Amino acid sequence: GVNDYITKPFQSTDLLTRVKSVLLRAGRNEDIHNLTKLPGRNILHERLNSLIEEKELFCAFCTDIKGISLINRAYGYEQGDRLIAMTADVIAHAIEKTRSSIQFLAHTDADNFFFVTDAHVRDACADTIIKGFDEVLKNFFKDNELESGCFQVTNRKKETVSVPLPVLSIGATTNEY
Repeated sequence: GVNDYITKPFQSTDLLTRVKSVLLRAGRNEDIHNLTKLPGRNILHERLNSLIEEKELFCAFCTDIKGISLINRAYGYEQGDRLIAMTADVIAHAIEKTRSSIQFLAHTDADNFFFVTDAHVRDACADTIIKGFDEVLKNFFKDNELESGCFQVTNRKKETVSVPLPVLSIGATTNEY
C-alpha cells in the first residue's frame, strides 16, 4: 500500500523529510517479530534507554525456552512456533495481571523474550509466568510425559531417545539498589 505521497511542485526539504519518515517507519516495521507481532531489539533498546533517562525504578526480565529445538524435531516447526506464541501470551498476561505502571514486552530472538515491569512486582510476575508455562505444556504433552518429565524424539542417528520437557528459564535484574 501507499504510505505517503507528494505532489509537484515540491521543495527538496519536504521530499527529504518525507523520505526520512518513510524509512523510519520501515525500520520500525522490520523490528516487529513476524510470529508474535511483538517489538524487537531496537524498540526494546529505545524503551530501556527511556526508562534509564527518566530514572524509573524497574525490573528487566529475560526468558529462554530450553528444548524448543527438540519440539521442532519431534513435532515440527509449526508446533514449536505454537509453543513460542503461547509463551508470549503467558508472559503478556502475567505482565498485565501485575497492573504494573511499566509494561513492556519484546520478542528478541527465536525463543527469547525480554520484558520490563515495576520492580516491586517481579516475584508475582515470575510466579505467574512459571505457572502459566506449566499449563501451556499440558496442551503439548500426554499425562504420562508430564508425569515423567520426558518425551520421545528421534535423534540424528535415527534412534528414539527420551528427552526432558521444555523449560522456561527466567532471569531478572533491577535498578532498585
